Amino acid sequence: MRSHVVYCKKRRRYRCGGQNDTIKGGRTAMNEEIILGMVRPYVKDSAMTYDEFSRVFSMLSKKEQYIVTDILYKNGIDLVDRHIEDSELILDIDSGDGAPDDLEDEDLEILYDPSLFQDRGAPEGWNDSLIVYKEIRQSNEILCSLIQQGDRQAVQDLCIKNKRLVDKYVSAYEKRYGNRLDFQDLEQVGFLGLIKAAQRFSIQQGTAFSTYAVFWIKQSIAREIMDNGYAIRIPVHMMERINKVVAIHNRLAEEGAPPHERVLRIAAETGCSDDEVRECLTLKANILGYTSLDVPIGEDGDTELRDLIPDEAEDPVEGIVLDHALRHELEKIFATLHPRERDILKLRFGWDDDHPMTLEEIGSEYHVTRERIRQIEAKAIKKMQHPSRRRRLDDFWEDRS
Repeated sequence: MRSHVVYCKKRRRYRCGGQNDTIKGGRTAMNEEIILGMVRPYVKDSAMTYDEFSRVFSMLSKKEQYIVTDILYKNGIDLVDRHIEDSELILDIDSGDGAPDDLEDEDLEILYDPSLFQDRGAPEGWNDSLIVYKEIRQSNEILCSLIQQGDRQAVQDLCIKNKRLVDKYVSAYEKRYGNRLDFQDLEQVGFLGLIKAAQRFSIQQGTAFSTYAVFWIKQSIAREIMDNGYAIRIPVHMMERINKVVAIHNRLAEEGAPPHERVLRIAAETGCSDDEVRECLTLKANILGYTSLDVPIGEDGDTELRDLIPDEAEDPVEGIVLDHALRHELEKIFATLHPRERDILKLRFGWDDDHPMTLEEIGSEYHVTRERIRQIEAKAIKKMQHPSRRRRLDDFWEDRS
């Protein structure tokens, strides 16, 4: 059987083939013997470097290179960044604990951090003296295949291998959007996007995984910022409109367009009304800016904008405890009132069921007029405002202020 690398005039590129090539799915099947023969001089410890792979198979298309990668993987040959020596795989993290120097191979364990997105290493408080770090040799494409088969270790490997890619877009989005989320939080969200891309990726698409994954990484980070990055949540479609308006506004500013003309030109380009354009610019300036919440407001300038915006992300436990204590104290004060006065106040404010009743509804229940219920309510509230009762609530008002 003759086998060789031939030049395909129709497709204007080289391919690995021979006389016994077969056609599968509309493409030429690779001859494994030829592939293995071509890589044999470069294989060391069942691995060859990416640079060597590129030199040998640069004449092939991306899709054909993926097929070659599968052939190598099936034959136990991995792709690595570089060939490493055995001595590089062992890290002595505590040489002073009396660990013997003549450990046998079977005494060494490969330890993995149980956290899904953390690098391999010893967990906090681990006392073993040796850790073996195994370099991630599989390509992104092979790791994607393993992930789709349910391999959890491949998920961790993929995240470690592509950490720089994720961090690149986390940094970019941090600079683009001023938000309150930590870098580590956005990094974890970026990893989730990376995993989603791995679950959907197919070699037959003909694109590199890193290129394919960028969309999912960016989408995950952007949506997390829009949903949880600000004290005031802005819908995704509104954020997209703001970005579009601001981009055009910045371009017009660089061109020297007068401020009063920019709104009209932005409205013409985006199809938005003048008011919608102004709203987008206002939100960008007052909500999405890095220092916008620190802007002093009020006549004396001693109050910041952030003081007027409730932060729903704060821990509500303290508020719950205060509400419970306040309710308990009010029950004691209610007990000092006449039973009818106490009951009418509770019905008016929905004390027991969070459903306040009108004067007419309470009057129907007690078979008296609306005006009579109003008089009883006013008398009860006046009693509640007596200093002897009011003093018991002063501490709660101070805590709320």
